[in-house]
Amino acid sequence: MQVIKAKNTAKKTVKKLKKLNSLVVDYVSFYLVITCIIKASSNDKTGDLIQTYLIDKKLMHEETVNFGSKCLECAMLSKCYVNKDKLSVRNALKRLESDSKTTSYELVSFDEALKHLKKAEKGLRLGTYGDPSILPLSDIEKLVNVSRMHTGYTHFWREIPTQYSRFLMASTECNADDLFSESLGYRAFRVLLKDKKEHTINDNFIECLNSSHDKTCLECKLCNGNDKGSKKSIYNHEH
Repeated sequence: MQVIKAKNTAKKTVKKLKKLNSLVVDYVSFYLVITCIIKASSNDKTGDLIQTYLIDKKLMHEETVNFGSKCLECAMLSKCYVNKDKLSVRNALKRLESDSKTTSYELVSFDEALKHLKKAEKGLRLGTYGDPSILPLSDIEKLVNVSRMHTGYTHFWREIPTQYSRFLMASTECNADDLFSESLGYRAFRVLLKDKKEHTINDNFIECLNSSHDKTCLECKLCNGNDKGSKKSIYNHEH
């Protein structure tokens, strides 16, 4: 005599991931805002990358035009060209805090955000506004791992652990910075400032391919720290 177990004919239910274009992850002192997950980014230089904003919670409620994480500490604050989109992000965050029904932004956990990025299968721009070194290194690694490619830059390479060099370029403004950052294990991204007639660049640098070959960041993929074994540092003219 055989004992045969009954088959479970109940259909498995698979929870579908709700389609969201703009996500907000709540950290203690800042918000991580992730946009362009579904809709394409209109940024001609980067191409269609998912954009990220690191917004200081206290500064976003003050009457200031600079409210990105670490922005007030940045030596290049006066040269920053991020204007219009950061204001729209701040306005959306304020609406989210007061009445979430008035904005398309949605508050999610970090793990939920990772699921959306993985499903999107797109490239990622770390720090569209705000310095990405405010993020824990482990979180940056997770964000990068669920993205097709990434770009990232930090002005705070002197102060943070050198392990960030795996994912972020060191933003530099002079030859001494280039040499120092490279000695720490970073690849540098040098901005050639307009107010200087001549610039000293070491032989390890190549010009940004957006300037030299009209390639987008999505096409170029070079500004990814040391993550993929790239060796060259990059320079570009101030814009």
